[in-house]
Amino acid sequence: MCSVSLRRPGDGSGDGDLLSRWKPSFGLPSITIQQPWAYCIVKGLKKYETRSWKTDHRGLLAIHVGSNARAEYYPTAMRLGLDTTDKAGPFWNDRGKIVAIAELAEITQITTPEELTYWLSTDEANYGFYKMNAFVWRLDNVVILPKPVSTRGNMGIWNVDRSTRDTIGSLLGVS
Repeated sequence: MCSVSLRRPGDGSGDGDLLSRWKPSFGLPSITIQQPWAYCIVKGLKKYETRSWKTDHRGLLAIHVGSNARAEYYPTAMRLGLDTTDKAGPFWNDRGKIVAIAELAEITQITTPEELTYWLSTDEANYGFYKMNAFVWRLDNVVILPKPVSTRGNMGIWNVDRSTRDTIGSLLGVS
C-alpha cells in the first residue's frame, strides 16, 4: 500500500497553504468519484485518479462520493476493509456527500507502452483504470472534511451550490 500522509484541518500537517488559497466566494469545483475509489483517496491509498478525459482546471477540487454502488467494485472494497454489508459504514454512508478537498496538481496522459508498464507496476494500479490514452490526475494535499456534506453530484467537473460551499467553508474555518 502507498504511504501518503493525510492532512486534516488544524493538525499542523501543512494544509494551511491549500485552505488559504480557497476563497469560498469564488466557488468550489468538484468531482464525483465512486466508492471504493473515493475512500482510497481519503485514506491516502490513492494519489492519482484516472479518467478518459482531461481538464484545464488545476487547483482545489472537492471530492464527492457517488451515490451509486457498483457491484463490480465490491471485491475491491472488501479487500480494502470496507464492509459492503454495513449500511452505516463509510462504503454506504458517505455516498452522495463531499468528504474531502484536494489539489488537482497535474494531469498526464498515458501515451506509450512504457508509461503504461510504469503505472501498472505501482501500487496505484490497484486503485484505478490504467490503460493506453487514459489521463492520470495527480491529487495532492487531501484535506478530509470533519463531517461529510450531502449534495447532488454530477458528471465532469462541476461547482457546488452556494449553500454547500458555505457549509464546507464553515467546517474548514475558511470564509
